[in-house]
Amino acid sequence: MFTITSISTGITSLFFLISSISTFRSWRKNKDPLFLSFFYFFFFFGIMQFMLSLATGIFSQNTSASNACWMIAHVFVFLAISNFIRFPIHIKYPQLEKKVFGFALAISAIALSILYLKLPEVKPFLLDNGVYNWIIPSLSGATIGITVSISFIFSAWIFVSEGIHSQDKVIKAKSFLIAIGILFFLIGGPTHNFVKTPLLNFIADFILILGSLFMLFGVYFSHVFIAPEKRLSDK
Repeated sequence: MFTITSISTGITSLFFLISSISTFRSWRKNKDPLFLSFFYFFFFFGIMQFMLSLATGIFSQNTSASNACWMIAHVFVFLAISNFIRFPIHIKYPQLEKKVFGFALAISAIALSILYLKLPEVKPFLLDNGVYNWIIPSLSGATIGITVSISFIFSAWIFVSEGIHSQDKVIKAKSFLIAIGILFFLIGGPTHNFVKTPLLNFIADFILILGSLFMLFGVYFSHVFIAPEKRLSDK
């Protein structure tokens, strides 16, 4: 069975996975940690959206399987965030990168344990208009919202700070574009919790895609908008 939600998340998943392939190929060429960071982010988010597509599609009539996919999807959310945050830390506080990464993984493990313990209380629902969603316990919602928001806001702050203080126009543009992309993710993710119409469903996923586009523009800024002989090294 296919629902509006499964189609929407499936399209978003495909976009993220294609983006991850592009950034991985770029990383293999120059070993720039920026590309590797975004590869992990896009790849794990792509898998997350794919699991949600399965949950709201072929498993939509099987509550246990649907909830299991929902749980697995959030494993990849935390993997994406834990790996992504390494890059802004690498920029601002390089000596703390490994420690922050370990701390992020520890927090993710705690958060996922809470989600798993509260999983029996997660209630999926399918509306007549084809929208599939979940009613989740308040503790699970708070756990996801707080950890994701802190990670994204902190990362956006670092990129904005770098953009403000950098004298290099390329770095400034890249930093602001990536920060804007992060903020779109911060809006698009929570919006899914309130989706009850097909239009809002597609808007929520489009916001995520728009966020990833801003990030991609930021990652590839000097490769697209500046002549090769004038490019400055990426940070």
